[in-house]
Amino acid sequence: ASDGDVGSIVHETFMGRVEMTTVTKRRQRRGEGEALKVMNQVGTSGAGSAAKLGEEEEDDEYFDPNGRTGEQRREAPLRHMNLFDLVAFGVGCTVGSGVFVLAGMAASEYAGPASSVSYLLAGLVASLSGLPYAELSAAFPLDGSTYSYAYIALGEVFAVVSSLCQTLEYGAAGAAVARSWGNKFVDWVGSGDDTTAVGRFLNPGGGVNPMAGVIALVCSLILLLGVRESKAATNVVSSTKVLLIMFMTVSGFLLASGVVPKAEDGPATFDNWSPFFPDEFRPQGIVDGASILFFAYLGFDCICNLSGEAKDPVRDVPRAVILTLAIDGAVYFLAALALTAMQSYSDISAV
Repeated sequence: ASDGDVGSIVHETFMGRVEMTTVTKRRQRRGEGEALKVMNQVGTSGAGSAAKLGEEEEDDEYFDPNGRTGEQRREAPLRHMNLFDLVAFGVGCTVGSGVFVLAGMAASEYAGPASSVSYLLAGLVASLSGLPYAELSAAFPLDGSTYSYAYIALGEVFAVVSSLCQTLEYGAAGAAVARSWGNKFVDWVGSGDDTTAVGRFLNPGGGVNPMAGVIALVCSLILLLGVRESKAATNVVSSTKVLLIMFMTVSGFLLASGVVPKAEDGPATFDNWSPFFPDEFRPQGIVDGASILFFAYLGFDCICNLSGEAKDPVRDVPRAVILTLAIDGAVYFLAALALTAMQSYSDISAV
């Protein structure tokens, strides 16, 4: 059988199991309802019980992919996230240190102006993982992402192993991003005096970064406030990051083109793109750059964890995964071009 046939069989088997469970519960409730109708055929209590059971029976006619009964669906939390919210969450999980930090490293040490090509190559590799996520999220609109998909298709052991790997991915990526933002915060504050209490806290030495822990704690507290509050915070942060990168990109192109006045010895010029593929880097440098820039796309799979919060998970979650990868690729490509136009790749700091 082809891969498509196998996927269809797995999907139909899973849906058949859930529907079978729902039908069984529906029949049980009908049997209970008939018994109660006989016992309470006289009096308002019997009528009330029959009406209540009728409502439950009508509720159970609705097919729920998670196998929940009507009562369970009524008690379930409301779904708040639409397509924009899911895309904003995906962009917020991906756009960050991958462009604010790694763009300079890739340009100065790996590919020069061709670091923009490295971003596209990394995005192509990420899409090979993202498209299966999009397909699986449409076939199985369940909470749990990788765990749920592996559990349905392969079994519990593979599900546990995949979820452990994903947890390791989130932990490592989150620690790296928090540490990067912690370093940027210390640089922004400009506390070079380690003799003060603030200076000793910000720079205790030994490679310890307290601000990374503080930033991670603040983000965790925001998440604990609830889906609606964390959604609003994520939308604001994601929009701000994208607007900031767009501003820097447009400003870089304007400076390099000479439309905006600059100093006579200003380094911004499109001549910095020549050579676009420096001899000391190509072609291996472009591939090496893509291998580290793949980090910039990590996080798109977080969207699949929000199927339980999405208003229409079958439609919106796959679209959000694809749109997140497309937006990330476009933003990274243009930002890398603007960076290497504003400054010669040999003069760009790698940190």
